[in-house]
Amino acid sequence: MWLKGCLSRRQEGSCGIFKKNDWTKVQPKRSRDVSLLSMADHALKADSFCVEDIAVWVPHSIIPSFVPSCPGCKSNVCVQVNTGTGLDWVKHPKMLCGLNKHRCLDTVFCSCDSCHSKFAGHNERSMEIDGEQILGLFNMHIAKGFAVDEDLFSCILTHSADSTSTIHKRLSLVASEKWINDAMFCYSEKSKLKIPRQSPRIHGSQ
Repeated sequence: MWLKGCLSRRQEGSCGIFKKNDWTKVQPKRSRDVSLLSMADHALKADSFCVEDIAVWVPHSIIPSFVPSCPGCKSNVCVQVNTGTGLDWVKHPKMLCGLNKHRCLDTVFCSCDSCHSKFAGHNERSMEIDGEQILGLFNMHIAKGFAVDEDLFSCILTHSADSTSTIHKRLSLVASEKWINDAMFCYSEKSKLKIPRQSPRIHGSQ
């Protein structure tokens, strides 16, 4: 991934990769959302309609001079954010459930030389210790195996008294509207020749 490559090659203390990219919504280049916000007449990749953006929580790169605290010894004095080969990315990012779509919540491991352990960047105990420093930046709710973004969490609280069928119907309408809007936008961009007129390549085909 281009983001992981940039972060792995970054100099110590550099946060430049996140100055132009919102960590909660990292998009592939030439994506449909970038085109919507840009007035430049640039080409658009059709693949971007099939690939959702991701959330990449790398706190020591997002917050200048910040080092996460170890959940074990409750200190960041002996915490290392880089390994000998660069950043240590988690093997299985969490599924980040949202109101309009689901995406991945990626992060890195940090190691503690004091208690000889390592912990993920979104470790709940670690973020609780560093609460004052990350307040307002990490607005997601972590659970075992998945996470929930702020929009979905607010929706659940607001409609907690509704029946399951009513909530399901409401979310189905939201998802249907999103895909219809994407399809209409794709058709519009294709008519402007911003999307190459070629069949999408299917993995395994010649």
